[in-house]
Amino acid sequence: QPQPTPEQPQPTPGQPQPAGGKSSDGNKLASTGANTGVAIALVGLLGVAGVGLVAAKRRAR
Repeated sequence: QPQPTPEQPQPTPGQPQPAGGKSSDGNKLASTGANTGVAIALVGLLGVAGVGLVAAKRRAR
């Protein structure tokens, strides 16, 4: 089963994180949301890559 590898362009949101100064809840939520989104995307990509590597190893044997 050939595994299609769709190229997913990773959006790089340029959200400047406020350093101390004004700590508004809105900015905190926005920054944490973006971070969790990026983390989930990275975990998903790593998972897909891991499955691909395992499949490749199984095929090689």
